Amino acid sequence: MRKLFAILLSFIPLVLWAAPTHEEDVDCGTKVQITATPKPGYHFERWSDGSTDNPRWIDVSADSDLKAYFAPDCKQPVVPVEALYDWMLVVDKVTLNNMGFTPAEDDVRWYRVVNKIDERGAAKRDDELVHVGYYLTVTHAGSIDDFYYAEIEVDAPESFVLCSDTLRSTTWKFDGTQAVFRLTDTPFACHFAEGKVHITGLPPGEPADVAVFDPLGKCILRTRSKESGLVFDAPPAGCYIIQVSTRAGTSGIRYIQP
Repeated sequence: MRKLFAILLSFIPLVLWAAPTHEEDVDCGTKVQITATPKPGYHFERWSDGSTDNPRWIDVSADSDLKAYFAPDCKQPVVPVEALYDWMLVVDKVTLNNMGFTPAEDDVRWYRVVNKIDERGAAKRDDELVHVGYYLTVTHAGSIDDFYYAEIEVDAPESFVLCSDTLRSTTWKFDGTQAVFRLTDTPFACHFAEGKVHITGLPPGEPADVAVFDPLGKCILRTRSKESGLVFDAPPAGCYIIQVSTRAGTSGIRYIQP
């Protein structure tokens, strides 16, 4: 006796394309092997009879329908982090926002690796929490010879499914193997006078983006100038980094505010 065996491929959640169906006539009592192959971006979940074996063998004894269910693959993006000046790490907020995430500063936590990197969500962890915020000044948190990484609690955009609500950056150590924005000899200079910071040597007629970072790495001023000089109110006493970006590139200078 011939029996009709039909396989219906389904997707979870419901998709817009038609689910393909494969039908085959086989002799009653025949054993057949079936395989459910997902489309890119999906993975096999289960068969409609509850089995999770794939491929699997079926004893055909009656007309039957069998569905294969697929679900979207989860994604685990890596938090983009940049290094500045051999002692500072910063979350690249622009890239993170373009990925669909808009975490608050309090959502960003920096860890120092104690023995080895702990798993996300581990019940016990020995990695040391050293800072909360977008920036980490490594020399304030410990040693530049240590390894550091950032973790961020986020909500998944509707465009994809997250494997975990905690994203993690790559692990950093200032050992010379990563690209680092360094302080260099610059054509411009800065000095303090009458309660103002004066920057000179900027290329006249050419846009120059100027940013001032405080000792903890937080940007306290960002402006643009097309003049050869720029003047702004002096910050409180301390050590600052002034970063200037022109068509020729980006450079920085350490500035001590008396």
